[in-house]
Amino acid sequence: MDMDILDKVGRRKFTTFGKGDADIFYDGVHFENISWKKSHQSERVQFFQNGSEKPFSLRAGTTWIEVVPTWGVDWGVENKVGS
Repeated sequence: MDMDILDKVGRRKFTTFGKGDADIFYDGVHFENISWKKSHQSERVQFFQNGSEKPFSLRAGTTWIEVVPTWGVDWGVENKVGS
């Protein structure tokens, strides 16, 4: 997701609406070519595979979502503040 670091303390602001790329690890399988979409605060995020309009189906239960900024996983704040 798009993310900005707001200050030297490292507080982050993620853009949680829109669409983007995703990877899903589900039942021991890595699914690639996944996209996500969320249009409004009250909607749930939806995942789609290979450009399909049919949502990727997950079983009921706990789901863990890890958000990674589009610029990678370098969590340092020294060169990202104000960018």
